Amino acid sequence: MKKIKLLAVAASLLLLAGCSAMNKEECLSADWRLIGLQDGERGERLSQVGEYRKQCSEYGVTPDQDRYATGREEGLKSYCTKQSGFVNGKRDDKYKGVCPAESHDEFMAGYKIGQEYYAVQSEISELETKIRDNDYEFKEGTGKIDRLSLKVQQSSGSAEEKQSLMSQVLELSKKNVTLNTENVFLREKLAVKKYQYKLLQEKYGYR
Repeated sequence: MKKIKLLAVAASLLLLAGCSAMNKEECLSADWRLIGLQDGERGERLSQVGEYRKQCSEYGVTPDQDRYATGREEGLKSYCTKQSGFVNGKRDDKYKGVCPAESHDEFMAGYKIGQEYYAVQSEISELETKIRDNDYEFKEGTGKIDRLSLKVQQSSGSAEEKQSLMSQVLELSKKNVTLNTENVFLREKLAVKKYQYKLLQEKYGYR
């Protein structure tokens, strides 16, 4: 029982690592059915076992392809569902065409819905990032304006030097006005996109 638990942990680590190279211990203790099961649940192609064969060959280990294939086929039953298709589409994970004919359409139905969510989510993320960047730049500009304005007040330099400082203040002020105006537009657009996302949730029932 203890050995089985250790094998499960090793396989889980392999799953978390994606397709990273297997080390000697992993190759020697591999439960190929369990690895196949988890690869199936991730939508990996059967050819993935070939990568394990290359990685483990230097340790004199050859994957049990039959056990791997059996596990993978079982894992695909979990992967090739509409819900799984939605999850993978929403993450924009690449579909590798692994689902059998009888479940392909169901998976793709969910996947296409997930892609709709992903497209709107991506736009929301881009808008939020741009708004944050503009807010940061606005804050930085405001700080520079305050420092330059104080410098003008305390300056004992020539009129030309003061004029140069005031020109910098003016340029920064214009830029801040532009940033503020842009963010008003971006926030309106963000509100629209969030509403579109809400409509998707209401239409399909997925969150």
